[in-house]
Amino acid sequence: MNKLHVIFYLLAFQITAIFATDTLVMKSDYLSSTDTVLIFCPENHSPDSVFPVVYLLHGYGGNYSSFSKLLELDWLANHYRFIIVCPDGLKDSWYFDSPLREKSLWERFYFEELYPKINRSYPADTANIFITGYSMGGHGAMYLFLRNTAKFRAAGASSGVMDLNQSRLKKTSIASHLGAWPDSAQKFLQYSSITYLENLTKTDKEIIIDCGTEDYLQKANQNFYEKCMELELPVYFMEAEGGHNAQYWKESFLWHFSFFEKKTKRISKN
Repeated sequence: MNKLHVIFYLLAFQITAIFATDTLVMKSDYLSSTDTVLIFCPENHSPDSVFPVVYLLHGYGGNYSSFSKLLELDWLANHYRFIIVCPDGLKDSWYFDSPLREKSLWERFYFEELYPKINRSYPADTANIFITGYSMGGHGAMYLFLRNTAKFRAAGASSGVMDLNQSRLKKTSIASHLGAWPDSAQKFLQYSSITYLENLTKTDKEIIIDCGTEDYLQKANQNFYEKCMELELPVYFMEAEGGHNAQYWKESFLWHFSFFEKKTKRISKN
């Protein structure tokens, strides 16, 4: 890498991070590398204020700064009065605990290290914690939510990989975590969010999912919605013109923030 490229890289990093309230670099007992997390907090609040928290999980190949390229996160934090948390999915963690990869235990990292860290260190309203993401992150958000609904108020997924067997990466990235496909197809289903929908049946929690009509995962999301209907779950399902790309997600997450705002139970004036 020449000097010009180094300068450009550093400048790009500063532009990405400068609008964040904080940048955490977390060393984990459960991950093979550190996890960088961007935090965006509302400005101009009193010392006793608390705010809902929204976790944003990026897709395959992305990192902690991916959402900064999609959305004006500082503006959203101030407009909705949310704390926004963008962790790193380490390119292809799939946000679960891999039974094959050493120290690829992202679910344990999240619930045992990141989640309590945010609640301790920031003015978090623990009664109003939300999680959402796109593609791999949509899978991760719904998977983490459905396996531990008590930790969240609501959840979302945009273009989510609701059944890992439907992913285009099932023979490569996901197989490296769970075993060769199709031999491990049942294992893939075990780690898919659609498997845990019944956990919602005895709760008052709600979810929002959406997918573009030209997205290759449209059928998987339709199947997820139909299972929600079979179980009589409170789900908001939306489809709009678009594919599996940033142009679609720049619009879809505005629906998610609006949805989370409506589901927030305010406990103090911020």
